[in-house]
Amino acid sequence: YFPLGDMKVDGKFDPKFIERVATFDQPNETFSISYPCIVKDDAGYKLYYQPWYPDLTPCVCVIESEDGIHWHRPQLNIYDNRLKENNVVIDHVKDGVFVFYDTNPACPTAERYKAVGLALFPDKGGTPRRCLCCYISPDGYHFTLSHPMTRYGTFDSLNTAFWDGKRYVCYLRSFHNIPGVDNGALLNTDEIYHYGRFLNQSTRDIRVMYS
Repeated sequence: YFPLGDMKVDGKFDPKFIERVATFDQPNETFSISYPCIVKDDAGYKLYYQPWYPDLTPCVCVIESEDGIHWHRPQLNIYDNRLKENNVVIDHVKDGVFVFYDTNPACPTAERYKAVGLALFPDKGGTPRRCLCCYISPDGYHFTLSHPMTRYGTFDSLNTAFWDGKRYVCYLRSFHNIPGVDNGALLNTDEIYHYGRFLNQSTRDIRVMYS
């Protein structure tokens, strides 16, 4: 949220408040909302967002629109969430979730919608590890945790991914110049958070990977 008066740079950007298109007033939406992203599909538009309960428990929800102006909250009730009636599409997630519609012609129908975000995924020994993970869905509502993409990064901002016509591209966030760490070292999420007391002295960065 930015006050309109603060969204002005050299007089070139001076937005005017005209009307409200959506109201976030559910019990899991009044504390904080992160990472809204809009997906265009054959039915119209879906806006995915990550609300937080006051105890910082996150999930991913969706509102939808046929024209991008008039929005409504579908009552999906896919998960037995704290809300009896809810629009939750992903319930077990940590942070930084981004949803996109996969335009790859070779994409299976069951995977047409994809989401990437920080979540827990078991390693070979069965221990849950923090990873950047991929979720898949046939309809944009029913998502399944598919596979880990990488453990190297922090993933605590909006992780974005898309099909660029030739390959998949993913942008993610991490740190470098961590005191006491070789600047060329690739650190996984657990190792980065081990140096948490130094992160304010470190440099945040945006990284890219391809598939």
